[in-house]
Amino acid sequence: MPPQIVIPVKSFSAAKQRLSSSLNSAERAQLAEAMCLDVIEIAITVAPVLVVTHAPEVGRIATAAGAEVLLEDGMHGHRHAAERAVRALSHRPEDMVLLIPSDAPAVSADELRDLLQRATSPGDLVLVPNRDGEGTNGMCFRAGRSIPFHFGPGSLAKHRSEAKRLSLRCQVVEKDGLALDIDTADDLVELRRRRRMLPKRTAAFLCSASRS
Repeated sequence: MPPQIVIPVKSFSAAKQRLSSSLNSAERAQLAEAMCLDVIEIAITVAPVLVVTHAPEVGRIATAAGAEVLLEDGMHGHRHAAERAVRALSHRPEDMVLLIPSDAPAVSADELRDLLQRATSPGDLVLVPNRDGEGTNGMCFRAGRSIPFHFGPGSLAKHRSEAKRLSLRCQVVEKDGLALDIDTADDLVELRRRRRMLPKRTAAFLCSASRS
């Protein structure tokens, strides 16, 4: 079976609250949707994509973009979404899973392919740090050898500790595109700096927002 790229996605209307000083609520929802669709479009050129979400509108958009959708029964957070996806793939324990965020539109297909190629044995765990080197923006592992998931500051160190505890061979691989997820005003500034290199929906939003 081919590898599976898993993308947890919250409701667009509830996303990016930390950008409230830079964008109004409608703009935050538009940016979240644009980034999510760009990430799906990039990922689907590499492997089948499974979107895990509690929001039916996200599910409809993701399905139209070609992704498979796993609909949750409520908003439980990224950790629960990741765990739910792994449970759904438990009947394929040897299949490769690549977990990435929906708000990293600078990611490239080459980055995703490289991560999948690095996890060559069942005991491999590949981690991608975020820009500050403390969070985790990517995880590649076999469905049957997943570890407890952590998100946010300090999650990279926690994942490395979990890998050691479970005797997994852990690789930390820096990826410039995947490292840039958009949570803060500083992240948004960096995203705007890279505008000419971004996929079409995110680039169009930034262009429109800069004129408003």
